[in-house]
Amino acid sequence: MDQPKQRNYVVISVLFIYAAASILIFALFQNSVVAERFFDSLQLITSFGAGIFILTKGYKSEAFSPAIYIGYACIIWSFGQLFWFAYVLTGREGLPFPSVAELAFLGAYFFIISAVKDNAFMPRKRMVTAGVVSSLMVMATFSIILLTSQIKSFTGIYSLIFITTAAITLLFVISKQGMNLLLRSSIILLCITDFILVIQILFGFSSALFLSDLLYPLVFLLLMSDAWRKR
Repeated sequence: MDQPKQRNYVVISVLFIYAAASILIFALFQNSVVAERFFDSLQLITSFGAGIFILTKGYKSEAFSPAIYIGYACIIWSFGQLFWFAYVLTGREGLPFPSVAELAFLGAYFFIISAVKDNAFMPRKRMVTAGVVSSLMVMATFSIILLTSQIKSFTGIYSLIFITTAAITLLFVISKQGMNLLLRSSIILLCITDFILVIQILFGFSSALFLSDLLYPLVFLLLMSDAWRKR
């Protein structure tokens, strides 16, 4: 078996095992603090690990690689997660939203946009689809902010800015020509996961373990897998 195919099988196997294990844990231990801490740790490890791995691969390349921006995005995201995790581990409850962590999560998007913005646009039909999806995300967030009477709160304002940034990123990623499926899927999944997280926060859902907690490590595993598959 040649090396590219072998790597594809490894990537598929790892992602399948993680997805199956996550679904099982979420079904059995949704209100478990131990499970929450485990996935918080996993988010930190996978985001920082993906950043270091992608940056190492990028700087080893003879020509400049836009993937370097993706690596920096992962590192910045991990700093936000580190703040979040440290806050939780100190035993304090009611982590403020937005906080310093959200600034890092927002900042990561600007590096992702830098990585995908060049030669981003495809035929008009593809752009229309991307525009509709992005607009629906922003409108849904705005509607929920109105519904939950948070239009004048800092939480509501930040949520709208955050999701708008994610929607712009989604617009570029869906429209970009020549992007491989694994990288495209991972960034789209990040945008969707952030949207899910914001909806959970705006509606005040309470649970030790959220769906977004399971999805973030998958995003960074996908990004790492994309970098690993490239020679």
